[in-house]
Amino acid sequence: MKPKRILLFLILFVSCKEIKKDKESDNNTITFGDVVDLSKLEKVTMYNNSGKFELTAAQRGKLKKELAKMEYEKSIAVKLGSIYIELIIDGKKCGITSGTHKKHIEVHKSSLTNSKGLPAERDWFYFKTNGVNFDNYKKENK
Repeated sequence: MKPKRILLFLILFVSCKEIKKDKESDNNTITFGDVVDLSKLEKVTMYNNSGKFELTAAQRGKLKKELAKMEYEKSIAVKLGSIYIELIIDGKKCGITSGTHKKHIEVHKSSLTNSKGLPAERDWFYFKTNGVNFDNYKKENK
């Protein structure tokens, strides 16, 4: 083989390995749905700028989908607190803290139903909200 072809082959080979590595790291993403069993969600009480209220079944379904996709952010600690969401999952309380237009939610390790893949030494975990604004949830009639 000519030297130019060998060089081209090596560049392509290395590039393919890097792409594969990136895809593998994407598969290691941990979501809120991975660590909290949302299938057993029974009740949600929202505390936001609209006050305190219980979510309807339709609102719970929407929130469940939004929460399930939120990705774990391993290198962050933020100050949150103006919004509180209390989930009742299989009879157990799970508290989530966020804020108006904030980019993260905060959850304590005691609220997790599966902590596999998360650092055992941490007490608080943060997940990206993906643009969800919890103030958009308003009290509705059931």
